Amino acid sequence: MNEIDTIIIGLIDILKSLGKIRFEKDFAESIGISKQHLYAIKSGDRHFNVQHIYMVSKKYNVDPSYLMGMQKEIFFEPTKRSESAS
Repeated sequence: MNEIDTIIIGLIDILKSLGKIRFEKDFAESIGISKQHLYAIKSGDRHFNVQHIYMVSKKYNVDPSYLMGMQKEIFFEPTKRSESAS
């Protein structure tokens, strides 16, 4: 797995602990991939792509900079998100 894959896989556990998802399958389906595709990513045979990063960001309000390892804050602050939408 590359760094982005590792971060997103770790995010799944965070989302579970926050009650936003119950199972890895729920996460996979929410970003448009199958659970088999997710398992292939976890085993290093495939990787998350730009579309997946976009979907994770939109669906779970996660800053894409966090997903790329460039920021420590995971979630958008409400004011930051609304300012960027203007």
